[in-house]
Amino acid sequence: MLLTLSMCAPFAHAQDSDEGDFVLPDVENNDSMSDGEEVFELTDFTVSTSGDQGYFSANSISATRSNALVKNTPITISVINEQLIEDLQILNDQDLVRVNASISEDPDGFSLNQLRIRGFRSLTQRYDLFWREIERDSYNIQRVDIVKGANSLMYGQADPGGLINSVPKVAQHDKNFVNIKGTVGNNDYTRAEIDVNQSITEDIAVRVMAVDFSRELDQLYEYADLRGATIETSFRPTPKTQLRARIELVDLDQNLAPNMFRSTNGDSRFEANSPQDDLSGAANSFSLGTFRNEFIYSPDAVEFIPQPIIDDLVLNSDYAAQIGVADPTNVTREVLDQVYSAWAPQDDRYSVTGPDKFNERQGLITTLDWTQRITENLQARIAVNREDDDREALARDGFSAGRVTSDTSGARAFDPYVETYWRRQEGRTVSNALKSTLLWDLELNNDLPIIKDSEHKLLFGLDWDQLLKDPKQYEQVQDTALLRDGLYYRGSDLLNERFYLSDGFGPNTPNIGFNGQDDLFVLRQDNDLEVQTQSVWFAAQSSFLNGKLRSLIGLRYDYIDIEYTIMDFRFGVNDNFVNNNLGGDYSRAVTQIQDSENNYDQVSPTIGALYWITSDFGVFANYAQSIQSPTNIDVDPLGDIIPPVYGEGYEYGFRFELLEGKLNGQINAFYIEKENDNIVNYDFRLSDIYTFAEFGASNPQIFNPNQTLNNNLLPGKRVPGDVSRSEGLEVEFFYNPNNNLSFIFSYTYNNLDAIEINENVNPRFGQVFGQAPHNAVLVGRYQFRDGPLNGLVLGVNQSFRSSSTIGQWYIEDDNDAPGEGTWYEIDFDPEFVTDAFINYQMRLGSGRRAPRLNLGLRVNNIWDDTDLIQRNKSAFHRPGRQYLLSANMRF
Repeated sequence: MLLTLSMCAPFAHAQDSDEGDFVLPDVENNDSMSDGEEVFELTDFTVSTSGDQGYFSANSISATRSNALVKNTPITISVINEQLIEDLQILNDQDLVRVNASISEDPDGFSLNQLRIRGFRSLTQRYDLFWREIERDSYNIQRVDIVKGANSLMYGQADPGGLINSVPKVAQHDKNFVNIKGTVGNNDYTRAEIDVNQSITEDIAVRVMAVDFSRELDQLYEYADLRGATIETSFRPTPKTQLRARIELVDLDQNLAPNMFRSTNGDSRFEANSPQDDLSGAANSFSLGTFRNEFIYSPDAVEFIPQPIIDDLVLNSDYAAQIGVADPTNVTREVLDQVYSAWAPQDDRYSVTGPDKFNERQGLITTLDWTQRITENLQARIAVNREDDDREALARDGFSAGRVTSDTSGARAFDPYVETYWRRQEGRTVSNALKSTLLWDLELNNDLPIIKDSEHKLLFGLDWDQLLKDPKQYEQVQDTALLRDGLYYRGSDLLNERFYLSDGFGPNTPNIGFNGQDDLFVLRQDNDLEVQTQSVWFAAQSSFLNGKLRSLIGLRYDYIDIEYTIMDFRFGVNDNFVNNNLGGDYSRAVTQIQDSENNYDQVSPTIGALYWITSDFGVFANYAQSIQSPTNIDVDPLGDIIPPVYGEGYEYGFRFELLEGKLNGQINAFYIEKENDNIVNYDFRLSDIYTFAEFGASNPQIFNPNQTLNNNLLPGKRVPGDVSRSEGLEVEFFYNPNNNLSFIFSYTYNNLDAIEINENVNPRFGQVFGQAPHNAVLVGRYQFRDGPLNGLVLGVNQSFRSSSTIGQWYIEDDNDAPGEGTWYEIDFDPEFVTDAFINYQMRLGSGRRAPRLNLGLRVNNIWDDTDLIQRNKSAFHRPGRQYLLSANMRF
C-alpha cells in the first residue's frame, strides 16, 4: 500500500484581465522599489496572461502544473481564453465543438459535458485540476485548457485521447468591480450572472459569482435549469504565501431528449429475407433493425439507405394489403416512408419521455489551496478538494423504450409501438482528493556540452484520490404482492406501458404522464463503489542551447484499489427453475456480489522534445502512457472488475510563430491506443464468448438448465481486453494581424477503430460508427477601435463535419455462397453550421473607471438547418436557429 496522504496538483488559475492587460509586479526587481514596500511574489503555479493576444493565449500550466509558454511545451495544448468563451457563448464542455475540431459531441440524454477527444470518449474532465462529476458552467471559468494525447503528468491521470481542464476565476487583490450580465433568447432562454470582486484589505480579497440559467429546447418536455453560486477568497499573510479557499453550490435540473426511435427485428410488418443480421448466415432479419444494426425509425433517414438494402426488404403480406401494396417484395423508398408514416407527422421523434421525467442533481464543492515560495528557486503547493453530489432521476427505461415493434394480431395489428416502464434512480457521489507539487528551478552553468547554461524546472508530486458512490435503482412492478420473499421479482412482473406511435406525442397522448403509483416501486439494484488512487510522480521541463531545445521528461506511478458491492434483486428465471434447481432459494437467482476487491498499478512514462530550427519554426515529438481509475462500477458477466483503461500514444509535428508573432500554430500527427475501452457492444454475442463448456463448471449460476447463457442473470455485460486505435492529423493556427482582427482555424483528420476485439467475435464488430473522419472550425472576429463604429465587434463561427457512417448491412443474393455476400454502409451527409455574433461596447461616462456597457446579439445555426444528423450510432435533428440577446454592465 502506498501512502494514503500525498502531495498534489495545485490550482491552475489565471490572473483575470480587467480593464486592459493586468500588469504583474516585476518580482525580480522588488528590492529596487523606492519605498521599500514588500510586494507579493507570484509563483510559477499561476499562469500568466500577459502574452494573450485576441483569441491566442501564450501560456499554460497544463504540461507540468507550472507556468510555461505553450509553444515551448512538447505536447499538444489548446487554450480557450475568456474572449473566446464570451464571444462563442461557451457554457459547457459540449460547446467546445464550436472552437476545436478535435472535440466532438457525445450526447447521452442527460448531460451536456460528455464529449469525445480525438474520437475517444472522455469522461474524466477536470475543474481546477480536480476530477469533477457534476456539470461545469462558464460563469466561474476563466479559461479552458484542452490537453490532447495520453500524457499522464498534467492532472495525475488522463483519458488517452485527452481531457479538459476548466481554469477558475479567482479573487483579485487591489481590484474592485461588479459585473452583471443578462441574456434572453428564443425557447424561453433566460440567463442571469453576477460577478463581484472586493479587495477588503491589502492582503484579503473576496469574489462572489452566481448564475441562474434556464432554457427549453426544440423537443417537447426538454429543458435545463441551473442555479450556481461560488465564493472565492484569497489571503496573503506574507509576500511569499497565499491561501485560497473556494466553495461552490450547484443545483441542476435537466430533461434532455434521448436518441430517436429505431427499427427492430420485432417489427412484424416485415418478414425474414436475407441474413442481414447474423454473420453466421441465419435468416432472422425482419426489418432494417437487426441485432447489430438498428436503423433510425424516421422517413428523414430513408434517403440515406442504399438501394440494394431497400430491394432486400419484404413486407408481411397482410400488412402490405393493409397499406395498399400489391407485391410485398416490391419495397420502394415511398413504401418505406409509408411504413414510417405513423410517426412522421410528429415534430418530436424521440424515445418516449414525458412531463414527469427529470434528472436532478445538487452539488457542493469545496477547495483549499496553499502556495508557498520557500526560496527564490523553490516553491510548493498543496490543494485539497471535496465534491458531494446527490442525484435523483425518474425516467422511462428498458431495452424496448426506443425500439419500434408491432404485433400480427389483435385490435391494433401492425400498429407500431414502443414498450417501456418507469425507473427511479438516486445516489450520492463523494470525491476527496489531495494533490501537491514541489517545484525547484535549477540553472546549470558548467561547461559540459548541451548542459551549459541550461535551465530546468524539476517537479515532484504525490497525489491521493478517493471516490465513493452508492447508486440505487428502483422499478415499478404490477403488484408488490408478486414479490418473492418480499424482495425478489421477475422482469415479467414490471408494470409496462405501451405507446402507439399513431396516437401522436404530446400532452394529450394516453398515459404520457407518470402514473403516480409510488408504492409500486421496488429496489432493483443497490450498489457501492470505493476507488482509491495513490500516485507519486516526477517531471523535468528543461531548456538547452539558449532555448533552442526544450524537453519534457516524466515518470508516474499509480496504485489503484477498487472495492465494490453489487446487489441486483430482479431475476430472469421462473418459479420452476428456482424450485427445481435452486432449492426454492430466490436469492440464488439474482446477482449478489459482496465485498469484491481488486487492485492495479502501473508506471507511466512521458518523454517529449522540441527543437527550434529557427526562431520561428520548430519540430517536436512525444511519447506517453497513462492509466485511468474507474469512475463507475463496471464488471464482466462473471462479476470480475473490468481493469482500468490504459493508454499509449505518440505525436510529432512542427510549430511556427511567424509575422512577428501574429501567426501562431502547429501541424501534428498522432497515434494512440486505448485498452479496455467500452467501444464494442457484445450484448448479443456474449453467448459466443461465455460458453457452458468453458465457464459452466466454475459459474453455473449464469446458465440455464439447457446450458445456454442467461443474460438476465449476468452481473455485467462488459468484455475486457478490447484495444481501440485513434490516428490522424491536426492543424491549428491563430492569426492576429492587428489589434482589430482575430482568426482561429482548427482541422482534424481522425481514423478510429477497434483493432483488437474478443477472438470469438467477427472482426467486423471492431468498426466504430458515427465518427466523422474530417472536422474543421473557423472563427473570425473584427473590432472597430475608432471612428463612428468604435466599440462594434463582428464575428462568425463556421464548422464542418464530413460524412459519417451509421452502420453497415450484409446482403446475400440467391447466387451468393454463404459468407460471400455484400456489405453496404449507410452514410449521413456532411454538415455545415454557421453562427454569427455582434457586440457593441461603450463607456457610460468619462474616465477609466466609468461603467462599461456591452450589448450582444448571437445567432446560432443562421440558416436554420434542422436536418437529421448523427453522433456515434445515435441520430437526432439539429436544433433550429437560436437567437440570444445579452446586456453586460461592469462597474
